[in-house]
Amino acid sequence: GEDLTERDADRTDVVVGTQLAAIKAKCEDWSNIIIVYEPVWTFKTGKVATPEQIQESHQIVRAWIAENVSEEISKSIQILYGGSVSEKNAEIIIEMADVDGFLIGSTSIKKGFRFVVEKVSDYAESID
Repeated sequence: GEDLTERDADRTDVVVGTQLAAIKAKCEDWSNIIIVYEPVWTFKTGKVATPEQIQESHQIVRAWIAENVSEEISKSIQILYGGSVSEKNAEIIIEMADVDGFLIGSTSIKKGFRFVVEKVSDYAESID
């Protein structure tokens, strides 16, 4: 992900594209790759990514993969959200079109983690 200066300069697509290009240079087989988007701009800034910003960033990742790897891989690859996930936002984020799951941090050791797991499980059952 991008830092705050890059985010404010509307350079998310450029930064994420550069990061994904580095992966592509080292990886020929994308079938077992999982991508995590983490908004670096939220680290120690007091800022929180909105659901719209999260979806937009994940869509940028998926679109880059479609254009630079393959449309097929872009549809099958898992793109996880690595920012702040809690019982307050998990249900909204997991329902976004381009978010396939979470990379859970400190919430994993809090009471709210159970709620996050339940919401993801409920969502997974609803799409089966």
